[in-house]
Amino acid sequence: MGADLVTIDSEEEQAYISGLGRWGWIGLQRRGTSWTWVNGRPLSISRGPVIWGSGQPSKTEDCVMTSSHWEDYPCYSKFYPICEKSAK
Repeated sequence: MGADLVTIDSEEEQAYISGLGRWGWIGLQRRGTSWTWVNGRPLSISRGPVIWGSGQPSKTEDCVMTSSHWEDYPCYSKFYPICEKSAK
């Protein structure tokens, strides 16, 4: 299908996802001590929003879910995936 977990590149994209009204996985994972998007890009404030919830990230989990903010969570937990597909 050519889709992958969403990479959040703007506040508008986060607002759209928040409007879905449910928690879901995004394409951000901890790799060692840093956070990386599924497209290989490191998490960077200069490249889009960084919207961690209070006390997040907890430094104990490796995957991230979102609704109105981001929370790290165990990767084996069952939540809906939030995917995107290239327009190409």
